[in-house]
This record gives sequence, structure tokens and C-alpha cells, in this order.
Amino acid sequence: MNLICFWFIRGLYFLEVLYAALIPFSNTNGRKKIEENYLHFLSGEIYTHYSYTDIEYLSSGGYGHILKATYIATRETVVIKVAKSNEYQISLTNEKSFLDKLNHLNIIKYIREIKINNKACLVFPFYENTLESAFLHKFFDDNEIRFILKQILDALRYMHNKGIIHNDIKPGNVLLQGKGCVKIIDFGISCNVNRPIKIFEGYGKSDIDQTFEFYSPEIRRNDLYNEKSDMWSLGYIVKYLKEKIRWSSLYEEMLKPSDYSNLLSCFLNNESDKRLSASTALMSNFFEGFYEFMYCFCKIKDQSFSTPGYTFFKLKNRIHINYYEYNIIIYCGCSIEAKNFCNEKIVQAKTKDISFFNSDNSQYFNFGVHCTYMIKINAAYYLLCELNVFELENLRVVFKYFIENILK
Repeated sequence: MNLICFWFIRGLYFLEVLYAALIPFSNTNGRKKIEENYLHFLSGEIYTHYSYTDIEYLSSGGYGHILKATYIATRETVVIKVAKSNEYQISLTNEKSFLDKLNHLNIIKYIREIKINNKACLVFPFYENTLESAFLHKFFDDNEIRFILKQILDALRYMHNKGIIHNDIKPGNVLLQGKGCVKIIDFGISCNVNRPIKIFEGYGKSDIDQTFEFYSPEIRRNDLYNEKSDMWSLGYIVKYLKEKIRWSSLYEEMLKPSDYSNLLSCFLNNESDKRLSASTALMSNFFEGFYEFMYCFCKIKDQSFSTPGYTFFKLKNRIHINYYEYNIIIYCGCSIEAKNFCNEKIVQAKTKDISFFNSDNSQYFNFGVHCTYMIKINAAYYLLCELNVFELENLRVVFKYFIENILK
């Protein structure tokens, strides 16, 4: 089993503000100033060999520097993670290894790998905010928070299905882009499910428990763990967001905050097997609002029509849609095919999370009613709730277009 001592991990926390548009490194904001000659050296190397300019420090620790720069050819603003020690080089190599295995809408992708002073560095897109920094200057409403949580769960389900544990899910490692698009970052201490690492080896338990509550109890105890440790961390993000939401009087009357308390009960359990998995959590009625654009269309008259780029064919309880490279079939939630598929998925979820469903906390979880809709995209079948936010938005637009045209 790989062991990572806490003194190494602690250094990475200097890097948790990666990509956040924090005040540039200076004396006035209390950040430790890097020696001028080292700054000139790094700037010269990066400019000379890789054509990046306007280089600034965002943050620095004992194991590496986070730089902000502009690529001369495209004027793209980027972030460069520079290893300063052999220990941090291991972390950066680990991060690259996992990012090479992942390709998901809500997981960061590095632009390129470069070498500075014989040490590998990774170049990433620059984003204005982390989830943590965004709350310093913006209020989020209930719908925005649910949108963020769905994307985090989408990313967790994807990496867990690949046998990967992130190990550092927290607000500072969730980037926000544009209108709330999420990117999960910092895979420096990620691991495979079959090769968990000991993060807090050799550190005092009281110090760990008081400072690192977003880590699961089993990780803090240096016990064996699995992907459910990430779900504990997600629970702390839910708790964090719940405390930050700007509630309107209408939401308070509807007791919306209780939804968050119920969701918290699904994750913050000291027994890991009694936590809900990411795939099952996505089937929760907590996210029902994202699917309400879809409704029963069985009574609509069977018909077909074409418009530039689109072909629609409605037959009984199915809508066939062809556009660009996509072949889509929507199965109404009342169809036998969709009901059987949904029931199969629910059985799989209850089997996978059997300890949760046998626990008292299962009373706080309900499957969403829109889970019954089945979508076929090319050769693959999905429940409506299994689509990511990009796929959902495309489907919403196409379904709305279909309804508007047949009702003309």
C-alpha cells in the first residue's frame, strides 16, 4: 500500500486556491514574496521556451508555485503548476496520470505539460473562481446550488465508475466557469480504489479531526477506505452550500431547506457503507426540477416532420430524433420499456447501496418521478437523470422544439 505522510499533503494546501482569481502575490495581501531572482528565472524560462508572458504568482508553498500567465500566440490566460521539490513532483506526476485517464465535462483537463529546470509542470485553463472564492462576492439561489451539486455528482459518478477516488473534494477544489459550470480540480492525492493511500500517517488525531472535517472518518483514522470517502466530502460541500444559500421567503414557506438536510443525511454517516453512492444520489428527487421540461407525450398524435438539420418521428410512446451525428429516442415514462429499465436501475441502486437502504437514513431519500423516462442516444440507454447538464440542455431544447412544431 502506498503511504503519503501528512507533512507532504499539508504543503499541497498552499495550492488549494488553484485557478482562483485571487489578488496577485504581493506583500500587501500577506503572501510570502518569492525571491526576485527566482521569479526572473522562472519568467525567463517560461517565456523563452514556451512563449508565455505576463507571469504572476497566485500562490506558493513548500512544494510548488501556482503561476498565472498569458500565451502569446492566442492571448489565452492560463495557470501553470510548477514543481519546486521532488516530493511535489510526485504529486504532479500522480495528477497527470489520473487526468490522462479522465474525460468528463466537469473534470479539469490540462492543456500541456512543460519542463522548467528539468521538472515537469502542468498548464491549465484559468478560471475566475473556485466555489469557495465565488461566495465572497456573489449570492447563489437554490436552483444554482442544485445545478452545482448535480455536476459534482456527475463527475464523482464518472470517476468512481472508473475505480478512481479523488481524495480531496472540497469547495476550494471546485472551479466555477461562466454560468455555474463546474470543473473538479487537483488530483494530486487521488488513488485507485484497489490501492488506497494513507494521507494522515503519523499525525495527531485531534489535530486532524478539528482541521480536516471534510475528510471521511476512515481516512482520518488511516483505515482502509473506498469511493464512499468522497461521498462524505460531498456531504460537507452540501453543508457548506446550505449555509451560503440566499433563501427567499417563498422558499422558506416551501421548506426547501429541509431538502438539503435530507441530502446531508445520505452522506454524513460515520459508517461508509451507509453512505449513498454518487450514481444513486443522482436519482434523488432533490434534482427533480432539472427534468420537469419532460412530460407525457403519449396522447400526442403520431406524426413526423423535418426541418433543416432535424428529423422527428413520433410513434405511440416514443419520439425519434435525428440531428447532426445524434440518433435519439425518448421513451415516455409510462412506456413498458422505460418502466422496466427504471425498475432495473432502482434494483441495481438498492443492491449497490444495500446498507444505506437498510439504515434509518433511507427515510430521507426518495427516487425522483422523472427517473422513469428512458433516453437512447446512439447505441446507449440512459435514465433521464443519468444525463449530464450539457446533454440535458440539448435534450430540453430539442424536446421543446418538437412540441412547438407539432402544436403549430
